[in-house]
Amino acid sequence: KTKRATGVVVRSKPQGGEEGEEVEEVIHASAVILAAGHSARGLFEGLHASGVALTYQPFAAGFRIEHPQALLDSLQYGADLASLAARGKGPLPVADYRLVHQCVGPGGGKSKGGSKGGKEMVDDAAEEEEVSEVGEVEVMGQQLTKQEFQRACYSFCMCPGGQIVPTSTDSAELCINGMSFSRRSSPWANSGLVSTITKEDAAPYAEPGRAALAGLDFQRHIERKAAEMGGGALIVPVQTAPDFIAGRLSDPATLPQSSYRLGVVPARLDLLYPPEVTAAVRESLIAFDAQLPGYAGPEALLHAPEARTSSPVRVERGKEDMQSVSAAGLFPVGEGAGYAG
Repeated sequence: KTKRATGVVVRSKPQGGEEGEEVEEVIHASAVILAAGHSARGLFEGLHASGVALTYQPFAAGFRIEHPQALLDSLQYGADLASLAARGKGPLPVADYRLVHQCVGPGGGKSKGGSKGGKEMVDDAAEEEEVSEVGEVEVMGQQLTKQEFQRACYSFCMCPGGQIVPTSTDSAELCINGMSFSRRSSPWANSGLVSTITKEDAAPYAEPGRAALAGLDFQRHIERKAAEMGGGALIVPVQTAPDFIAGRLSDPATLPQSSYRLGVVPARLDLLYPPEVTAAVRESLIAFDAQLPGYAGPEALLHAPEARTSSPVRVERGKEDMQSVSAAGLFPVGEGAGYAG
């Protein structure tokens, strides 16, 4: 029997209240628009417990890779003009890039990118992937079938002249992201370097009865494992790109400096993800380095984990009325519900 949304229950802790004390308020409505963010884990779990129809949605996860901004400026503009970027103070903008590599499926082993600024450089990473309702994925403006997209690896949310920052809400679950300063004045540039996480990748991590939430359980596993690798206190585990490719621990004495302010520690990031994901990132690093010499060189530092690129859950809705297929009056929209990249 189809349920119907009749309102929203809001629970909050009163000011000065004791631990565990909550006040509950019911807001009645004839229709409810659900527009959550992609990390609203408590909400997704509440919907699942209430019997709202959810399905697994492929997403991407991996690392933040950081380079000296001067290296990218030199690659884009050449040695003679690179100094004109001047860490955001010169007449040329600091360099960014876009990269994508197809590892598995038709067209596997191909790398794509764009050029910019008058010099042949593969510019930026595939922005967020978006899975359409007809089973296609848009990567860098090109439509790929789900089969073709099975194991793509690409740069994501590239941040020139910026730094890597913590985004954890629980110190036991480490999560990072990147940002750019408004003037692009940092000596570092960072980008997500992520690969597709398929349903088959995530399924072994799902708790019993939570197949639709396998992506959440996968994210938690990776974030907790990364926190253990870092030793706690939001210290981030890192590995140079050559050491990731070779499968060895980086030497603390020769570790590149990181923009991450809470501290980093060498770790075997090549053991963090399932082998299929690690293999895709390794293959892609080699391919990207062939296009951008130095991209996977000793100055390239991988930080972990970048695991929340998009929602790992889709709230099922009808194609005609856009309502939840299991709760009439509930309209799931936006990224958190699984309908935007």
